[in-house]
Amino acid sequence: MQSADEMDISAARGVAVREFPLKTGVADYLLYGDCKALGTVEAKPEGHTLTGVESQSAKYSKGLPAGLPHFHLPLPFAYESTGSVTQFTNLLDPHARSREIFTFHRPEELIRLATLESQLRANLRNMPELITTGLWNVQAEAIHNLELSLAANYPRAVIQMATGSGKTFTGVTSSYRLIKFGKVKRILFLVDRNSPAGNARVMESAASTSGLYTLSVSKVSSLPVPIASVCEQEQIVAEVDCYLSIIDESESQITTNLKRSARLRLSILKRAFEGKLVPQDPNDEPASVLLDRIKVNNAHVTANRFNNKAQGRAAHPGSAAREKVPVPQRGTTKPRSG
Repeated sequence: MQSADEMDISAARGVAVREFPLKTGVADYLLYGDCKALGTVEAKPEGHTLTGVESQSAKYSKGLPAGLPHFHLPLPFAYESTGSVTQFTNLLDPHARSREIFTFHRPEELIRLATLESQLRANLRNMPELITTGLWNVQAEAIHNLELSLAANYPRAVIQMATGSGKTFTGVTSSYRLIKFGKVKRILFLVDRNSPAGNARVMESAASTSGLYTLSVSKVSSLPVPIASVCEQEQIVAEVDCYLSIIDESESQITTNLKRSARLRLSILKRAFEGKLVPQDPNDEPASVLLDRIKVNNAHVTANRFNNKAQGRAAHPGSAAREKVPVPQRGTTKPRSG
């Protein structure tokens, strides 16, 4: 958090500058990521209604002074917040509209969104045709309608399917398509197969006097489906978002620490070669002196070796005259005594 007259956008990866003057007014906060402008925050007092504040944020998104570094123009992200209620608009989405969120995005997430080739909502509008081979009609219909709902920018959806109709396979198939084609970052897949009350109701409805268990459409329609209240759903989503944020932070810290450890290893090796890794005893002989003594010793050894060779050649010269031994001439006989 910085003031506009003392701003340093390189101080951190994410920087919020207070009271930043734009061409269209003064933004309460201008958000920077990687030294580039990302969006604005319009702050309102507690209890203030945020209806109509979006137009003010939209005006600020178009007012960035010329020459300032940015990812996109207009600025892609706009927040309106009272402290207890926060709205967010991603202007990179097709037919962008504000939505209520539980907390502000981390700078890394805004930078990721700003550098995507296409946003999630755009990807959902361009999903390839569903291959229905191996799917039951009810499964294909559920997946198709879910994708239509998400593409229409409805963030919440409920799929109601009867027991034995392949809910798990439907969920897995839909998740696969959202990840592969929608470029969804992650999906939380929860399965609850231990609901005694629900199982008891189904068994009770399926029972008959003949001893055979059957389920008809009318019986299934009459079964109560427990759904958490909106308040509980929001609390669950808030908890999930909190833990996902912790996971993102942990991943970021791990990546940073790995890079830091690589630099530290090089630094340790450098200090070790310089003799600075551990405290040095002043009484110890410096390494430079030891190296000089080794050089002198090597020079003496080399000189002695050459001297010894020279002395050997002087004592037994290869060209010196040797004692001649008389060789008997051909045709002569060495005289014998007696």
